[in-house]
Amino acid sequence: MRTCILIACEVFQPELEHLNRNNPKAFEFIFLRQGLHDTPDLLRTELQKVIDKVELEQAPDEILLGYGFCGRGLYGVTSKKATLILPKVHDCIPLLLGDGPDIKTRPPEYAKTYWLSPGWIESSLKYYIAERDGRYQGYIESYGQDSADYLMDLEKSWLDNYNSTCFTYWDELYSEDLLKKAHFISEDMNLPCEERKGSPWYMQEFLDGGVDQEKFLHLKPGMTLDLNADGALVVIPFQSLDS
Repeated sequence: MRTCILIACEVFQPELEHLNRNNPKAFEFIFLRQGLHDTPDLLRTELQKVIDKVELEQAPDEILLGYGFCGRGLYGVTSKKATLILPKVHDCIPLLLGDGPDIKTRPPEYAKTYWLSPGWIESSLKYYIAERDGRYQGYIESYGQDSADYLMDLEKSWLDNYNSTCFTYWDELYSEDLLKKAHFISEDMNLPCEERKGSPWYMQEFLDGGVDQEKFLHLKPGMTLDLNADGALVVIPFQSLDS
């Protein structure tokens, strides 16, 4: 009997747990904290540790990775015995929207939109806002008022990349409470908030094993992934990052 484990970013936890409730071959989930993708080297290191541990302790035939390429965060991630299966996407949004893997089909404003989903709201931005006053006071105590003001302004500089936010949801996971939180976050960011209904089909195919290799990458042991000259995801032989 073939065994399978799923390791995913916690931003997908609401959707994956929802789909898994009706999955006749439900299997184990391991969720890693969302903020790892902010530092690609850290994401790579932590994810590799979990893969190595799972291979050693459970010896699965396949490991599903609930991640996009995440700013090269998955470059160098590899396995010794299991096949790694992951969506052929650069980031998590296509899985939530049900867009599919072809990034060329998305409108230009896609890149200027800061996407909010149930998992994103609960695992990241809400806490970023809630803990902001504490960070500010810590900066004052450590560096003084002027430096603290500068650091807080620096924290906001990433907002320059976006024109709007968009709350994306599946009907089964929609709630007025989540919508209110999305609008609260958008107002805090001083950006207009739109809403867009997503579809579970792409994530369902992933949970079903990611069989279609037009939509999913299959990394045999000793392989990893990278971008080619056209920016497309490709499977390549693993080489030590220290070499």
